[in-house]
Amino acid sequence: MSTKCSICPVSAERHCEGCKNNFCQFDFTKHKQQLFEEFNKEIVEFHFELLDKLKQLEKPRSLSLNVFAEIEKWEKETIDKVRMATEKVRSGLTQLIDKQREAMRKQLKSIKIEIDSHQNDGKFNEIDIHQLKQKIDKIQETLRQFIEKDANKAVIVVNDKIDWNRRIYVQEDLESEIDGNLRPGADVRPNRLGQRFSDVGSSSSPSPRSSVQIRANQSVVSQQRGQHDMEATKEEDIAMSKDFTDGVKPGEIIEKPWKFNENRPDIKPMPIKGSYTDYDYWDEDHVRMPCSKHYAYKNGQLIWPIISQHLTSLQKKCENHTVKFKDLKSPPLLKIATNRSVTMSQEQAAALLACAFFCLFPYRSYPSPTKEYEHFQDPNFETLYRDVRQNKLEKLKCILHYFNRVTENMPNGVITFQRVSLPKDRFPSWRELNIGLCDLSMTTGKKIEDIKNVLQVDFANKYIGGGVLGGGCVQEEIRFTICPEMLVSLLVCEVMDKNECIFLIGCERYSSYKGYADSFEYAGDYRDNTPRDGWGRKWCHVIAMDAVYFRNPSDQYDMKLVERELLKAYTGFRPREDEADYKFGIATGNWGCGAFHGDKQLKGIG
Repeated sequence: MSTKCSICPVSAERHCEGCKNNFCQFDFTKHKQQLFEEFNKEIVEFHFELLDKLKQLEKPRSLSLNVFAEIEKWEKETIDKVRMATEKVRSGLTQLIDKQREAMRKQLKSIKIEIDSHQNDGKFNEIDIHQLKQKIDKIQETLRQFIEKDANKAVIVVNDKIDWNRRIYVQEDLESEIDGNLRPGADVRPNRLGQRFSDVGSSSSPSPRSSVQIRANQSVVSQQRGQHDMEATKEEDIAMSKDFTDGVKPGEIIEKPWKFNENRPDIKPMPIKGSYTDYDYWDEDHVRMPCSKHYAYKNGQLIWPIISQHLTSLQKKCENHTVKFKDLKSPPLLKIATNRSVTMSQEQAAALLACAFFCLFPYRSYPSPTKEYEHFQDPNFETLYRDVRQNKLEKLKCILHYFNRVTENMPNGVITFQRVSLPKDRFPSWRELNIGLCDLSMTTGKKIEDIKNVLQVDFANKYIGGGVLGGGCVQEEIRFTICPEMLVSLLVCEVMDKNECIFLIGCERYSSYKGYADSFEYAGDYRDNTPRDGWGRKWCHVIAMDAVYFRNPSDQYDMKLVERELLKAYTGFRPREDEADYKFGIATGNWGCGAFHGDKQLKGIG
């Protein structure tokens, strides 16, 4: 006798080991679907909710724990004691120096009396000269020993034992079932000497020099500027414009930072000594790299070896490829109100993107990016893996195809990201201009990226890249997806102001595509045969410029907003100041006329 389905009178075909019930094929499918829904709700969602709660512990000061107040009180008392002890030692050293100086002054005074006596009576011989010389040499040797570094060590008594009246510790509850080493910053136990661990962010390496070598005329001016006053001078701006339109070194205010042999494209370019790859920065002006020796748990344990171990394990489970991180150093951040650029090899860009693919960049991801990155994009691919929809899968296909290409044959080129900020005193006075409109050619047969040897416009979000690592899939997101090296700009570029644009120079295209937005699809390999310039960069110049979003479309006819859009375009398109007749082509389209509700006719006239 056949067993019946536990839901309907039809004969059962399937059996569930969990609930021990029998089902027909139809009801078994429904039962399985219910299990999936229950699993997502009870397990997956709860797991992410618990993760979010755990991430709150990354900012422990936001928790109302009295122990932090106690720690701060102890810190203040300890600092006061250290300050008193330091002042006592400093005072003692000053007294010692004064004592030595006074003793030598008295000896010199005695010698001066002898010198005056011999000069007045003229009665001296070789023996007198020899004796006086010995006295002077002795004083000179005493002074030399006192001044020299090695001699000063005799003045300082080193003692690691500090007699604290009271020390404060934080230790793990032995009954706790939570492992304090799950993530960076979780381990707050003292080491065996009872010393407090310093925060990984409290030790920053000073930057010995800029990551790029500025022209000599800028290096002179820079001495008179503040750290954040990096606006280009008129001479620098002319040089920048001249180089941008030059066929050998376009787009830079810096000297050539890479050695590239145009006659041997098979040889990869090498950084010239002094570029940013020489240093491991850990400060607010550079990207904090996961491989940095400063990226560590609070107990001092480096995090990169742990990451490397996991990546190696993953690598063995996949294909037997080799990944090189030897050139993985800290590129500078291109911040608001600066005219600065960063140039790197395509191999370096691939290494940075590999880190982003595995979400390794510290302090950048939601919901807990640090304050220094609050106006930067999150370069980690984490959001691309969440809430997967079809266009995300297609973008991943493009990105994975890129990684497949570069691991099979690493390109030997160079790419540049350059931030251009127009100083306020150079804003054009639109009402005083009488220049006519330029020629305009219209076509619907080509996409912007297909038009060669012109400046190509990226309809950018003010946060460069827009939603490329999320659900966005329009002009900018598609361009960054088929040219993944552009994604490095998310790592280094801060949000754009109204008078700023970002140039992306030399980025190679790897994928073909079809469709747009929800219909976007990866359409196979693309071979970019664009020639390279004298630096080794593809002759491909893209300018990222953001338009205003008009919630109410009628607002765009306000002259203040019209002038804002004009200023943005002028910043990116302004001609060479030393050769006003020079012209170069610009490939653009309906900039800001889609989701941003811009008027095509108005933008076209602008």
